[in-house]
Amino acid sequence: MAEQYINMDNLAVGYNGKALIHDICIGIEKGEIVTLIGPNGAGKSTILKSITRQLKIISGNVKIADADLSKLSFRDLSTKMAVVLTDRMKPELMTCHDIVATGRYPYTGKLGILSREDEQKVDEAMEAVHAQELGDRDFNAISDGQRQRVLLARAICQEPEIIVLDEPTSFLDVRYKLELLSILRNMAKKKGMKLIANNKKAFHDYFIEDTYEAGIALAGTEVKSLRMGKCSIKESFIRVENGEVYIYGMHISPYEKGNIFNKDPLRIRKLLLHRYEINKIEAKLKEKGLTLVPLKVYFKDSLVKVEIGMARGKKLYDKRQDIAKKDQRREAERDFKVKNLY
Repeated sequence: MAEQYINMDNLAVGYNGKALIHDICIGIEKGEIVTLIGPNGAGKSTILKSITRQLKIISGNVKIADADLSKLSFRDLSTKMAVVLTDRMKPELMTCHDIVATGRYPYTGKLGILSREDEQKVDEAMEAVHAQELGDRDFNAISDGQRQRVLLARAICQEPEIIVLDEPTSFLDVRYKLELLSILRNMAKKKGMKLIANNKKAFHDYFIEDTYEAGIALAGTEVKSLRMGKCSIKESFIRVENGEVYIYGMHISPYEKGNIFNKDPLRIRKLLLHRYEINKIEAKLKEKGLTLVPLKVYFKDSLVKVEIGMARGKKLYDKRQDIAKKDQRREAERDFKVKNLY
């Protein structure tokens, strides 16, 4: 049995010192999706608000990663837990990008200035919930379904170990309910993922229109080198040849103690996909301007995976616009934080 990450022991919750629900004992492991089900007024939100320290616990104990919830600083808690509630936020003059970026504040200094790495994590979080196109839009001017995706992106950007959601599909039509639940399921599966190599250049040079997860045929000591993070896909590219998919230019450094078992660091490697995925990829590549690029390499359930993207090249104008927007955001955030110091 896996170790429990969050544990509620004889918890009692309520209001004004009066317990409405007691004897709550729940243990949750990493990667689990746990749902509280009950009629309106049963106390589901009261439990969630208590374990997120929005309500004072009446009695009992809550531990997160063996640390007592009541003894964690809010900064430490915010790196372990993110919260998405049903309350409708109405921030003034904030874009969707600005909302997601607030998820990085637990990791910034007193001025709250985002680094380039923080900006990358904001972009990745918005991409995870399919909200890249919303970045520059006013948060108050988008639909309820889009708001839920943006708020989920903020929670992802916070890089917590656990996300608490209170009625996350409220106000959503069936299509967006299913999409949001699918995102949550995929997040739970990927929580055990260890990143080996990331191709940031691909997001600068291309618009990523679709992604696929592929296995990869490795040999010799290559897995040992990957466990040490000795991999680069910065200059690599992908081709479909004779109905199979191959990655070129992926550099896996030789293992120090590998000797004769080491392979050519730049050898061509086969990517493993289902036949229907390969057929779909071949059909898409017939469209003008589309190409395949590797996005990242990672361990998932002890297996090496490669995320590949169906990409369309950006024009120089698009790249300059992206850089200018990020510079403007950083400057605005810096000015805002400095003004609030005085």
